[in-house]
Amino acid sequence: MPAFQSLNPLSLSGSLDLLQVFDSGPNPNTVIRRSEPWSVRLDWSISGGIAPALGGDWEVKVLLESMGGGFEGQIASTTVALATVAPAFNRAYTTTLNIAGGVVPTDGVYKLVVAILHRNLGVPTRMAGFEEGPFVEFYSAP
Repeated sequence: MPAFQSLNPLSLSGSLDLLQVFDSGPNPNTVIRRSEPWSVRLDWSISGGIAPALGGDWEVKVLLESMGGGFEGQIASTTVALATVAPAFNRAYTTTLNIAGGVVPTDGVYKLVVAILHRNLGVPTRMAGFEEGPFVEFYSAP
């Protein structure tokens, strides 16, 4: 998976290890009824000599980009404290962002984009991970 842009690539690296979209059921699915809740699961990790000393928070954002006209923008975000994982040279994180039904206002195909941004004392640093895709279709059911 894509690597993070790091503030110090020689002593800290990161990767987005898993990106899954779920409809209201237990299995991954990228065709979602707009009126039903859905979720995005992310697993990412950092490693390197300064990984144990890194503090602050991750700001995780989920955005949609319409393919051919429609809604575009951020639909979910959460904050994950780096301290939720014990200091180590390899640190792995997981979060699931639950999204309410009806958040996507129009039917269509969208590109899902996630951003995992590092903040220290609320201030952005020069470390972030981004991933495009998958494409997700939202539809209305009679």
